[in-house]
Amino acid sequence: MKADIHHPMVKENDTVAVLQAELRAATRDLHHRLDHHPLLAPLVRSGLSMADYGLALQALFAINAPTEEAISGYIDAQGLPFDYAARRRMPDLLADLEYLGLSTPQLAWNGPNIRSSGQLVGCLYVLEGSALGGRVIFKQLQSALKLDEQTGGRFFAGYGEQTMPMWQAFWTFAAEICPPEQISDATKAASALFEEILAHLDRRLP
Repeated sequence: MKADIHHPMVKENDTVAVLQAELRAATRDLHHRLDHHPLLAPLVRSGLSMADYGLALQALFAINAPTEEAISGYIDAQGLPFDYAARRRMPDLLADLEYLGLSTPQLAWNGPNIRSSGQLVGCLYVLEGSALGGRVIFKQLQSALKLDEQTGGRFFAGYGEQTMPMWQAFWTFAAEICPPEQISDATKAASALFEEILAHLDRRLP
C-alpha cells in the first residue's frame, strides 16, 4: 500500500529527513574536527582531569553564550512558537564554572547574525546537537571525575531524561519553519557556526 503523500505527518517526516540529511552532510567533517579538537577530545577519555574539564567549559561558554543570545533574540523578535528559554544552557554552564571555582571568561564574539528561519535552524542544529552529544560526555564526567547535575556536571547533562524528546521536538519545529528554499541557509549557518567554534577553540589552546 502506498503512503498518502498528502498526509501532514508524511510531509513533516519527509521535511525532517531532508533537513537532517542536508545538515549532517554539510557539517560532517566539521563535526568530526570539533569532536577531536585538543580542548574537547579529553572530555571522553578515561584520564580526564579537572583542569582539562575547566578549560573546555570556559572555552565553550565564551562562544556559546553569545550564540544563545542571538538565537533567543531572533525567536523573540519573530514571535516564533518555540520555548527557547527552557533550552538555554548557559546558566548550567555558569553553575559548573562556579562549582569549579573558575572565573567567567570574556565572550569570544557577538554571536551569529541570524536573518532568516533557515539560519535559525542551522544555529539551533549545532547547539541542540551538542545537548544530545553532551550526554556521552556526562557519563565520562560521572565516571572519571565523580560529577553529576548537582556537582559541576549540569551543562553536559543536557536536558536530562528529556534530552531525546527535546531533540525530536527541535526537528518538528525546524520542519515547520524552514521551507525547502531555506535549507541552504540552514546548512551555511550551521557550517559557519562550527567554523567559529573551531577557530575560537584554537585561540584558547594553552
